[in-house]
Amino acid sequence: MAGEKPCAGKIFVAYCPRLTFCLGSLAKDHRMSKYILPTFALWVLVVVLAAGALTVAGCGDARPSGDGQLWEAPPGTPTVALTIDFGDGAEKRFLRLPWREKLTVLDILRAAAAHPHGIRYEARGSGESAFVTSIDGTANQQGEEEAKNWIYRVNGDLATKSADSYPVQAGDVIVWKFEQYE
Repeated sequence: MAGEKPCAGKIFVAYCPRLTFCLGSLAKDHRMSKYILPTFALWVLVVVLAAGALTVAGCGDARPSGDGQLWEAPPGTPTVALTIDFGDGAEKRFLRLPWREKLTVLDILRAAAAHPHGIRYEARGSGESAFVTSIDGTANQQGEEEAKNWIYRVNGDLATKSADSYPVQAGDVIVWKFEQYE
């Protein structure tokens, strides 16, 4: 149209990496331009709400979920410490594993395995017959002469139960050591 000003500054909104559209082009003349800003504000609101919903749903949380077991307890909550001692000077330590009622020593190994810098372990059996056979690729030597095996202590005391039947208390210090049983 003659004498009409061109649309001053088209507004571009990139809401998808491959799709960009011009809100300014929605209006054939300036009578429609009063709808451009509210439409843009609505799109921004939708994007912000969607991002917030994803974060609340847990998509932004780097911690493992599942049965509520987290690999690191929040400050001020009861914890358990775990040390994996390979018997050759090398150790792995987990100082703030979360504690909750009815946890066992084997559950603490599971929590350490869920940690981003965690461990791998193998066990057979369950309950009173559970037996840890390997931690981080170091397997029990079983019946060999001077054999080393994975043996655990809780608060310095040698365990007398299987790892899956030994209850853990808040503040316990668990040490798994690859050593000879004496």
